[in-house]
Amino acid sequence: MGPHHGTVLMASTLSDVLTLLGIVGVSGIAAAARFSRRWGRHYRFFRLQRGEPVDIVLTTSAGSTQGGYGQVNYQRPTTSVGNMKAATELAQAIGYGSRRRRISVSGSAELETRLAGDVVVIGLPGKNAASRLMIDHLRVCCPSLGLEIDELAVARMALDGVSHEYMFTPQEGSDLPSYDLAFILFWVNPVAVRKRRLIVCGGFTTYGTAAAARYLVEDIRDTRLGALRRRNPSMPRLWRRRWTCFVAILEIRFVHDQAVEVIERKFVALDDPGIPPFGPMLERQVQTPPATDTWSLTTPASTSSKVWPSSASSSTPTLD
Repeated sequence: MGPHHGTVLMASTLSDVLTLLGIVGVSGIAAAARFSRRWGRHYRFFRLQRGEPVDIVLTTSAGSTQGGYGQVNYQRPTTSVGNMKAATELAQAIGYGSRRRRISVSGSAELETRLAGDVVVIGLPGKNAASRLMIDHLRVCCPSLGLEIDELAVARMALDGVSHEYMFTPQEGSDLPSYDLAFILFWVNPVAVRKRRLIVCGGFTTYGTAAAARYLVEDIRDTRLGALRRRNPSMPRLWRRRWTCFVAILEIRFVHDQAVEVIERKFVALDDPGIPPFGPMLERQVQTPPATDTWSLTTPASTSSKVWPSSASSSTPTLD
């Protein structure tokens, strides 16, 4: 090997780099680097499995209708526009950088998935059995959260000692809500056999459901995550092995049908529970609870209570 071999090799490499810069351009390489970093943050935030489908479960109601030759009766599940907007927001975020990823959408009234992979659930547990199942697992796994979601007697959400009641208050001269309370759960799928992501978004109105989904993918993922981590030191950085997990209650203010203000009324960082089944669930399988407690979403009263707003209309809210 000659003494000038290293110099010749370096010159050849430099020539290749200059040729690449001439073909692609500095701006193109910088754009590719920015996309690669953004895609890496996106993947580390959601932790969705490459090459596997994602199941989205919408809150639907089964309705009977007639149609076709002979006016045959058949079931046609329906959902709201707000639920569809929430599903669209999350589907677009899921498909970022993986346009060939298969996304399966099913309704809660006629569930067509085993919920064994990455799962997104749209809607609160009152009308969505999949949401009820996931939230019940969270309450059993983390009883200290004091999580309550009441959609019947008094519309109310409680988390970690803070309680918020909801009364539907229409905007002036409109039937649209002036505000809503919404719930986000960003966790690990407790019914999967391998570690997979679970996302639950729901509000007392479907406007709140759509706004919560948008806030998750546009605000928390892109801009709020750093501030939330500083307020919650237990939250891992994206490049660590532990997954980002949290539960939050949001208050959302509307002008017409647009969410113009989102307030995090309560945010609790959750520990990465690891690979299911989680520890407390094993005890629950041995000690079978009474039938009346199987799907209960109530816990003992919280130590503090806040009502938003203090004076509100008694109109009936539009539930998911």
